[in-house]
Amino acid sequence: MTEFSVPETQTKKVGEVVLQPAFRIMAQVEKEQITPTSRGDRLFQRIIGGTMSGPLLNGTLHPRSGGEFGLGRDDGAIELNTHFMARTEHGEMLYVTHTGIRRDADGYYRFTAYFDSEGDGPHAWLNDTLVVGTGRLGQSGEDIEFTYFVVA
Repeated sequence: MTEFSVPETQTKKVGEVVLQPAFRIMAQVEKEQITPTSRGDRLFQRIIGGTMSGPLLNGTLHPRSGGEFGLGRDDGAIELNTHFMARTEHGEMLYVTHTGIRRDADGYYRFTAYFDSEGDGPHAWLNDTLVVGTGRLGQSGEDIEFTYFVVA
């Protein structure tokens, strides 16, 4: 077995991963639509609005700017493919994508989030920061809570 060693940079060792709470999104969604395809059940759920709040980001979801375009697999998991637009409290528009896995059987809902923000805007730091998150479906099926963490 090969032993893993943490690479050294010019100033310090790199290795410890810390998850810093960033913000939460409460998204309102339409009812999920399911279409059988040759690759599995294609799931579509439009995001119709919502809010962002937290220590690093606040704002609203741009109405009807996207949604979940998931793929339901034979094993019961759903491959997440989420896209939507958000507007920060500073008026900056963000394009947000999620890639991950959702398992309804045990409530597992994890994703990596990617952001495309204005190059010199107050949230440009999101363009090259790794962000991960969790999701939780609301009981009514008309809302999803996303919780985001910056990987520091």
